[in-house]
Amino acid sequence: MNLDPRLLWENLTPAELDAAVQAKPLAYVPAGSLEWHGEHLPLGCDSIRALAICHRAAAISGGVVLPPLYTTAPGFSAYRGSIFFSGRLVKALVDELLRELRKVGFRAVVLLLGHAGEAQDESFREPAEAAGERYGMKILVTTGMELIPE
Repeated sequence: MNLDPRLLWENLTPAELDAAVQAKPLAYVPAGSLEWHGEHLPLGCDSIRALAICHRAAAISGGVVLPPLYTTAPGFSAYRGSIFFSGRLVKALVDELLRELRKVGFRAVVLLLGHAGEAQDESFREPAEAAGERYGMKILVTTGMELIPE
């Protein structure tokens, strides 16, 4: 996967980040699990897919793509290679991340969940809705599937 380094937060200088936020105050946050998906797939495939989608969206619409969050609420944690965190921790992380993105100047955030499921959705959606109101931001939490027309 070839990613344009100019769209990736970790490659930007402070001045480049400021310019990117000024041009389009939109942040993309790919999030996914580190979990077993079978013997044929990498453990990070959720985040790999989410990063690719966020990168493509930023290439089309502008904005900055954060590094993937390998932070997910409980799922198939009994399988080898799987790492999960409590819903409480994920909610706190999402709230604090959104606070920090607002501080940097972002006005809109797309949280793209590469890992689906009720616990995951709740762990991201609840704090995102509260943070959107508290910080005056537009926040979309999506797996992307609901954006695909039938």
